[in-house]
Amino acid sequence: MRMTSRRSPPLPRLPGLRRLAWRTRLLAPLRGQVLEIGCGDGVNFRRYDPSCQVWAIEPDPDRAAAAAIAAWSAAAVIRLYQARAEELPFPDHSFDHVLVCLVLCSVSDPQAALTEIQRVLRPPGSLVLLEHVRPRSPALAWVADRVTPAWSRHLHNCHLNRDTETALARLGWRTEVRVRRACVVRGIYRPPARPSSDGYTTNGSRN
Repeated sequence: MRMTSRRSPPLPRLPGLRRLAWRTRLLAPLRGQVLEIGCGDGVNFRRYDPSCQVWAIEPDPDRAAAAAIAAWSAAAVIRLYQARAEELPFPDHSFDHVLVCLVLCSVSDPQAALTEIQRVLRPPGSLVLLEHVRPRSPALAWVADRVTPAWSRHLHNCHLNRDTETALARLGWRTEVRVRRACVVRGIYRPPARPSSDGYTTNGSRN
């Protein structure tokens, strides 16, 4: 479902990750055609470079409506759709980058979402990620396991103990940049090379 928008006062700042510089650093190098998955209320929209063309998806209708308002004050052109990460409504090889901020911790099927992300990336595209991940510390991991059931019920199905980094590695995604703080990771990942119908692999090389 396509939602169009284009100027309104910016949404108020909230505490937590929104106030970290991580989001700004994450979006700073993005250029070209970008897909943002799970855009929420559009907190990232004002951080895009004006040269970007952005397609954003959000499954929750209330948050999508808030994102439509935020899109009006963005410097970049934002095209908003109500859709799920596991079923992206875009053709193969559509985007230069896919941005995911605090989404893979909450989707119903992370592997399906990663498969869809790989499908829509244009070689040699990148997955740019800011995500809750399972803590490496056994003590923190124990806490995450105990907290997650109640946490996920009240915070959009967010799982603080989801091992997204291991899932990426098992699917063959390559880590290019990674910064980790406790249960949050910021990184850039490249998908595994895979033959496609046009004769190219997903890393941009010829078969």
